Amino acid sequence: MLRYSNLCTREVRTEEEMIQGVRDRILDAVRVRCRADVPVGITLSGGLDSSTVAGMVAHLIKEGTKLGSNSDPTPSTMKCFTVQFDETSGVDESPIAKRTAEMLGVDFHPVKVDESALAQRFEDAIWYSETPLPDVNGAVRLALAEAVHASGIKVVLTGEGCDEQFAGYPSFRADYLSKVDHSWPASDFDPSEREEALVKAIQDAAKGEFGERSTKIPAAIKRQLKNIATAGPMERVGDLPFSKWTDIYEPELSEARLVEGLNGIVREAMQKKWHPLHTGEYLSTKLFMAQFILRCIGDNMDMVSQVESRCPLIDHHVTEYANGLPPSLKLKYNPAEKTWREKSILREAAKPFITEEIYNRVKKPFLGPRRFLAGGPLHQVLTRLVNKKNVESLGFVDWDLAQDAMDKSFSTDDSFAFRRILCIAQFIVLGQRFGVRTAASHPN
Repeated sequence: MLRYSNLCTREVRTEEEMIQGVRDRILDAVRVRCRADVPVGITLSGGLDSSTVAGMVAHLIKEGTKLGSNSDPTPSTMKCFTVQFDETSGVDESPIAKRTAEMLGVDFHPVKVDESALAQRFEDAIWYSETPLPDVNGAVRLALAEAVHASGIKVVLTGEGCDEQFAGYPSFRADYLSKVDHSWPASDFDPSEREEALVKAIQDAAKGEFGERSTKIPAAIKRQLKNIATAGPMERVGDLPFSKWTDIYEPELSEARLVEGLNGIVREAMQKKWHPLHTGEYLSTKLFMAQFILRCIGDNMDMVSQVESRCPLIDHHVTEYANGLPPSLKLKYNPAEKTWREKSILREAAKPFITEEIYNRVKKPFLGPRRFLAGGPLHQVLTRLVNKKNVESLGFVDWDLAQDAMDKSFSTDDSFAFRRILCIAQFIVLGQRFGVRTAASHPN
């Protein structure tokens, strides 16, 4: 079980000591993962996490650390690979990543990934990950790994894992504000300001990345989950329009099943030891990171191209130290400006190695495009997959609701409908390739 600091134990370390503690442990984790007898590269986005890794690698090279089989002590030989989407997609971070690469003096490799590339790899991505995730990130990662392999790189250092350990997700804001952080009293502010911020944070978490959920959760279940807002987004991942007959097997709310899946030690820690932010981080680590991120945009995809991915930010020394930090040093709220600073202590630890732009940039999740035109390559793939015959072959999805989601996915800006149709299509691919029989109700 992951261990977090006790919410009632007052922190005796200074903030500067803890910033240095984070910095030292990440540097050590990066240094260890530079070791290899093959060429090593870096995957770089426009975000804090991968920029931190890239900046630290460049720093270590200057200090004499060998990057894989490369014996040249200059950062210019360090290859950084960045996904480049269409400029009109609204999610292209390659210009930011390029500026980071230029500051570090490293070799920058943009990898163009357009809609055709996504459509070509959509079905293979679900096959290799064996996990339905309602976005196109798996196909993106396949394309990136292919480019890395083509450049002769056998190992890449990546930035996954920081959001779960340093409170990077928006839903963590409500979890953080729901209880005073007694381990760091200096962080507290006026109760009325706290309440105002909490109401807004709960509203934002209800919308989330995976669509709004209006179902009322019973008070008993909320209490068992420490009233955390993160449970909702975790439950909404992969939401499907289930056929009505499935209610005989799963009549309860997903949050109730989530509680039942936690062992007694975890439940006791949630109720008596952990701050609600810790509970949110625990669920994110155990569910979203382990079941989706590390499979769909991690080693499962990279190894298809014989590329090994290494994640220094989830090194166990980094994780153990991060879990012992006061919640108030991970998330900071400015009541006067009504602004948030997520992953605050990580930003300070990484500051010597990143650009001012990255240091001040608000977190943006790594997401592929979510808006595509009807008749385009991806629409054609989804239309071929999500038809009445294939949906009914699953047995547990309602065809009328699936058809409605398909209609909305390419004729409106309904991102929830698009995510839903992606998930249905992915289940169809898994069913076909694994030869899964049609699900049906059986009498007891």
